[in-house]
Amino acid sequence: MTAGTIIGETEAILVGTEPTIIGTERLLAAFRVADELHVIVEQDRPSNADVLAATHVYVHDDTGITRWTSKGLRPLADHERTIFAESVTGALGDHLSLFRLCDPEPAALSEPTSAPRLVLLLDGTDRAAEAINPAIELAELCGLPLTAWAVSSDPNHWDMVNTRLAAAGLQSDRDRPVPRSTVVSQVAIQNGIGVVAAFGRWRVGAQLHGTITDQIHDGVPAAIGVGPDAGGCLASRSGPIAVAVDGSAHATEVVEALGWLAGTDRPLVVIHVDGPDSTEPSTAPAIAELIAQRYGLVVTHESVRGNHSVDALSDTVERLRSPLAIVHSSHRPQGGKSLLASVALMTVARLRCPVAITTGTGLDPWRSKARRSGSAATSPG
Repeated sequence: MTAGTIIGETEAILVGTEPTIIGTERLLAAFRVADELHVIVEQDRPSNADVLAATHVYVHDDTGITRWTSKGLRPLADHERTIFAESVTGALGDHLSLFRLCDPEPAALSEPTSAPRLVLLLDGTDRAAEAINPAIELAELCGLPLTAWAVSSDPNHWDMVNTRLAAAGLQSDRDRPVPRSTVVSQVAIQNGIGVVAAFGRWRVGAQLHGTITDQIHDGVPAAIGVGPDAGGCLASRSGPIAVAVDGSAHATEVVEALGWLAGTDRPLVVIHVDGPDSTEPSTAPAIAELIAQRYGLVVTHESVRGNHSVDALSDTVERLRSPLAIVHSSHRPQGGKSLLASVALMTVARLRCPVAITTGTGLDPWRSKARRSGSAATSPG
């Protein structure tokens, strides 16, 4: 290869180890030589370790996603370093190498093919650990597999989380902690439903505080919050799973958001929550019928009224001894109506059972956001 090979051909590429964007990709400079792609990297930088250790990597660019085979590293020659420095902004490190890639193949971005599963999120704090037992019981209740992830940048937290999981008879399917900045996107990509302790007391530096809000804001299909009073044994709560609805035009959206519950053998009850003076007909009977037809589940319904929707729902859930409550958040409020979307997070804080907040957005809007992640100034390695 001659020095002139590089001139005018340097490009920025996003390189990762997965065919979907998970937030750990590296934005690197590269150039093409015949059918090969040569990526300039600092081989000693820890953030490059995953890419350099992989036998195959994925390159994301404007033309799509391409799977490349690694041919290993070779040193960057002095004349190549000089010409490359003229094409890229940023200082060049002393340990630059060329990461050679070959045999490109198209790799289509596809929806998750795995079945839904619960993903217990822990960060080494006692508060986060309060979700362990409820997560185990919820997995059995919903008929879903359960895995657990450590969410932290502190290696000590990894050991703490693994110790807690071992004591509960669980283990993580990850060999390292998941960064807090990418946990929501990774849960979505894995077709997961995050289970996380919410509200209550958190120590300084806790990684999971606010995760429920992030999941709902980013439009994951569902997120389960274990509030400060919901960490007890769910076995004593033998009632039906409660699905709370309101009188909005979007109330029926919850039906399509319940696919992850199709494997439960527990009955459901649809509860229409409304204000004390409402004269509008209940939406619960129609929604209960739709859920029963869609998933073949046993579904009943009832209507309750109260000055505050959270209090009315909480009282009903306690009377029924429901082990799980579901509240749908559509992000589309209607003025003058008693709606649940605006108080979804409050239900997590107040109810004495875990609360699943479902959304009407699904995976597509999140994927659009995920594709925009990883943008950064082009720099070597």
